[in-house]
Formats: sequence, C-alpha cells, structure tokens
Amino acid sequence: MPSEQVQSYVERPVEAQQPLYHEADSIEQVENETVYQEQEQEQEQEQEQEQVETTDSVTQNYEEPTQASINRRVFEPRIEPKRLSNNLVDRMAYDPEVRTNKRKFIIGLTSMSILILLTVFGSQFNWWSTIGGNIAGWSKKILPHSKIVSHGEIDVKGVKTANQTDRKISATVPTNAVLPIGNLSERDQAQAAVAAFLNAKDMTARLLHVRDPSNTEKMMVDYYSREKDGLIAFERVEEVEINPEGENTFAYLVTLSTGEKRRMLLGKSNSSQYLIDWPSFVLYGQMNWEKLMEMKPETPVLMRVMATSDAYFAEEFTDRSRFGCIKLTNPNQATSPPIYAYFTTGSTLGRSLSFVMRSSFDQAVPMILTLKYPSGSKVNNQVWVDEMVTQGWVTRGR
Repeated sequence: MPSEQVQSYVERPVEAQQPLYHEADSIEQVENETVYQEQEQEQEQEQEQEQVETTDSVTQNYEEPTQASINRRVFEPRIEPKRLSNNLVDRMAYDPEVRTNKRKFIIGLTSMSILILLTVFGSQFNWWSTIGGNIAGWSKKILPHSKIVSHGEIDVKGVKTANQTDRKISATVPTNAVLPIGNLSERDQAQAAVAAFLNAKDMTARLLHVRDPSNTEKMMVDYYSREKDGLIAFERVEEVEINPEGENTFAYLVTLSTGEKRRMLLGKSNSSQYLIDWPSFVLYGQMNWEKLMEMKPETPVLMRVMATSDAYFAEEFTDRSRFGCIKLTNPNQATSPPIYAYFTTGSTLGRSLSFVMRSSFDQAVPMILTLKYPSGSKVNNQVWVDEMVTQGWVTRGR
C-alpha cells in the first residue's frame, strides 16, 4: 500500500479505523478499481469526441432546402406498406409468386377442360374421323341412298361431284374375274369389289375377292363344311365408314335376307385390288356356339364373341378373389345361351381383360378369344379364357 494511504489511515479517528487488510479493501482490488475508473474516463472522452466530429460533419454538409424540394415533399403522396392480417391464407393471397402460380393453374385447368370436352364431343360426333377423311380427300358420311342391288348393279344416288352435279354409275361386275381398276375412284373400286364378293356363286369364286387367301381358304373350307355354301342372300348394303382401319379402307353394313346385319371391312391390297376381310364378315369361329357347349372341348377353340363384365361365380369358379368373370354372347344368334368365361385376376391375361372391360363402361365389347373347358367339367356354360387374340373381330390369319 502506498505510504500516503497508510498515513491517512493512521490519522483517522479510532472509531472509523478498520482493519488495514479487509477483504473488500485489499491492495489488488483497490488497484483494479483505479484502473477501471481510468478506462471509463477514457471511453467517455472518446464518445464525446466522436459526437463532436459527427455534429461538425452534419453541419458542414447541410444544405438549405429549395422551394422545389419543399413543394415535392408537400404534394408527393405518402407511400406506406399495407398492413396485413395475421391470417396465413390472407397473407399468402398478396404473395406475388403465389398469385402468379394461381393464374398459371387456372389457365392450365381451363385448357385441360376444353381439350377433354373437345375429345368427348369429337368422339361422340365422329369429328376426328371426318377431319381425317376430308384431309385424305374423302367425305366421311353415312349414305342412306347408297345401295348395291343383288344382281351386281351399282346404283349411287345423292352424291355430288366437284362441280356439284348429280352422278349415277351403273355397272355389272363379273363374279369370277379380277376387277379392272381403270379410271374408277377409290370408292367406286371398293363398291365394285363388294358387289363381286356378294355375287360370287360359291366359295371358290368368293376366294378371289378376300384378303390373305392362303390362310382364309383353310378357314373357308372348315366353315362351309358345317354351313351352307352358295350365293349370299342379302337385301341392302350401306357404306357406313371410310378409312376405319387406315387409308384406303371402307366399311359396309350388309343386311341379309334374314334381317341380320353384318359389317364388311375391305381394304386395298399390294396389288391395288380391294379385298374383303372374310373371317370378320362371317364372324368365323372354329366351332358353332351350340357345338361348343355340347362338346365341351378341353383344348383351346378360337371364337368371335361379344363380352361384358359379369359376376357369375359358381361350380368350379367360386373364389371371387382369384377369378375374374366375363359374360360371352353369340354375335351370330342373340337367342343363344350365354357362356361365362373366367381368368386369373393377377395374370397378364387377367390384367388385359380387366382393362378392356373397365374401358368399355359396361358396354358389350367385340373380341376374338380362345376358350377351353376345365377338365371333367360338369356344366356347359363355364369356360377358361386361354388367350385374348384381339379386341374387335379383325385380325390377320385367324
């Protein structure tokens, strides 16, 4: 302790004297407090100096306001931030990015809805086929006045040419010769091929006008071994569709003398001749419907059928979790008893059939299937689906 402090301490009254080395008045603490006070004084002096320098700088840079700046401040509208509510949805409504994405979503949803409506109405009213036919140079319309008379005379009425004049074509086509093309239009060639096919007196003459003759001949021999051969008795033929299976294809609806209606499809071959798809016209199957139910074959048999979804589970097919069911009807004879066909739901075949059935919206679907009966089946109306050849009745070689 410095001598001055000791002297001061000695000179104080006795009652004021305290122990020289009290804990709170230790030499080290006194020295620390002295240093701390000196540091505080230095900091205060520095702050005062900085305030003086700042004030001098502001004073030096100050400019007297002009009248223009005063007027601008007086008349300039005040811009204040908009106070938002605490609701998160309300606050997001003012987010520029959210509003931009909202507009994009609405535009996209509207465009998608318009496209869906166009697709639905286009399919319903055959717009797309009409547009495609017009691009190809055809007019895709049902022609109620177009008919082919049974003796081979083609009489077309109500059809306009490029100069909008009526035209009539009458021609007798030989049934046992290859059709000449000449200067006939594609439609005229197709109609002449239909006339030649329908006027063919037997299978041999008819074979000249069918596509894929090598495979078709085998099916014709099998078919006419159980069906009557000869002229096809019909009353009326109507052109119902142009380009149903691609370019240069036509579809006709043939009304037989029994009242039954058959769809006839023909297309242009590599030899530039229009040929008929015979199996789809006669709805060829390897067995008659009644014979199939009577014989109950345990090997696959190809059949053309109409199929709808069903839930008939009985006899050997009672497990709904394992099997799917479709109801098959005879397209040649609506009064024939139905056959119920089954498939394993988890298989590739089952997934394909389920997809087709769901897409049909409970409407009957034309199909080519191969069917077989379970071994030792006790009933004649339940079969396995062995193969789905195709949806529809047109396929090559079967």
